[in-house]
Amino acid sequence: MSSYMLEDDELSIIARALNLRRDRLSWYDQAKFLDLDIDALALCLHDLNFRAVRERYDGRHDVMPDVFRYEGGGFAGLDNDRKFYRELSRLIYQCSEGDVVEDPLYVFLLNCKHEVADQIIRALDDPQVVTRKCVRAQVQP
Repeated sequence: MSSYMLEDDELSIIARALNLRRDRLSWYDQAKFLDLDIDALALCLHDLNFRAVRERYDGRHDVMPDVFRYEGGGFAGLDNDRKFYRELSRLIYQCSEGDVVEDPLYVFLLNCKHEVADQIIRALDDPQVVTRKCVRAQVQP
């Protein structure tokens, strides 16, 4: 399988979306990552992605940019669980190399993916779940 680096803005979106869901994800052992500032979390995601790419290409693939730039932005649209699931799945797939899969952040991302999948399924059975989620997302700063 090939592996590549996600763009800074993609990683930043994932970090902001994780932060938005901190109340739904805080019970995981690895939830300490949610205590980070959003830009620090995005940097951790970037480092995880980079390590996986290096693992895939036996350290021969020097793809890390000189500086990771957190792309700030609002939370509009980040409450969409299906979109978040897609983006999170892409990151997890790109990080599925070598011993990166044992990293606590990787494990946390897998747990988050399962939680989001569960939320998507529940929303199919209960339309009120979607309404409550959207109202809660609008209250976030």
